[in-house]
Amino acid sequence: MTLQVRALELYNRMLFTLLDPTFLKTFLMTYKSFTNLDELFDHLVRRFFISPPDGLSPTEAEEWRKLKQHIIQMRYVVVRYFALC
Repeated sequence: MTLQVRALELYNRMLFTLLDPTFLKTFLMTYKSFTNLDELFDHLVRRFFISPPDGLSPTEAEEWRKLKQHIIQMRYVVVRYFALC
């Protein structure tokens, strides 16, 4: 596993479970030490447009969208807010 993959994994774990404003600011100031803006942006876009897993019924897919996808997308709004501050 490369440093970039590990760093992005850490980012995912921290960002999407804790939403620590200090971590977000620190991450946004230091991400260039392990990735570049294009890679980070691509990762964020893929995560934002995450799709439900295969094999879910329509009801399960809708529940997944509400409980997983919507939360991930709202957290990205928070990241955007901190990036602008």
